[in-house]
Amino acid sequence: MQSHDEEIFNKVDFEESGAGFADTVVEESDTEEAHEGTGDSTYETEEEPTTETESEDEGHLNTSQYKRVSVKGTNLRTEPKHIVFFSQLLLLFGFCHSCKTSNPMVEVDQVGTEAVVTSTCSNPKCPNPKSTWHSQPTMPGTKLPAGNFLLGMAILVAGASASKVFTVFAHMGLGCISLNTFFKYQRVSSHENVTLCNIIRAPF
Repeated sequence: MQSHDEEIFNKVDFEESGAGFADTVVEESDTEEAHEGTGDSTYETEEEPTTETESEDEGHLNTSQYKRVSVKGTNLRTEPKHIVFFSQLLLLFGFCHSCKTSNPMVEVDQVGTEAVVTSTCSNPKCPNPKSTWHSQPTMPGTKLPAGNFLLGMAILVAGASASKVFTVFAHMGLGCISLNTFFKYQRVSSHENVTLCNIIRAPF
């Protein structure tokens, strides 16, 4: 009889992803050999789009280009996600959410791509002086931050190089999981019984 986790995640045909665990991380040396074998010293470049489809108007606000987002009809994978700067995040915790007292003590911890904010109110009469907020939900039936797990899944499905993706994150200053964690998510966790291969198409 299947466990609760297996019922949730074992709905996936991993073969359709076209990606294997061993082929996930593309070593730079293999890439260089491929270029040398073809004798082509040029790199492929992406063409600039001819029409503006996103609200990227060189820093100028243009409300007509805003795109309304919603969680209606989405799941953890398809739910819209956005980059939030640390300074902007702190603006949301300038007061106690329980008693509205100003300037509580705020501590922020990083768990891969997740931010965990702990707010401690200075008001002795506050009904809930200490609260913890997580920037991400967890994967169903687990304690894994959804963004961390989905990042590993996306790299795997795209056939991308995990090390290069993490380098991009580092250049932007984005919180990220480690390479060890990425490979850990590909194996069956001893206490979560979840793997990347059986979550790619699961309706979570």
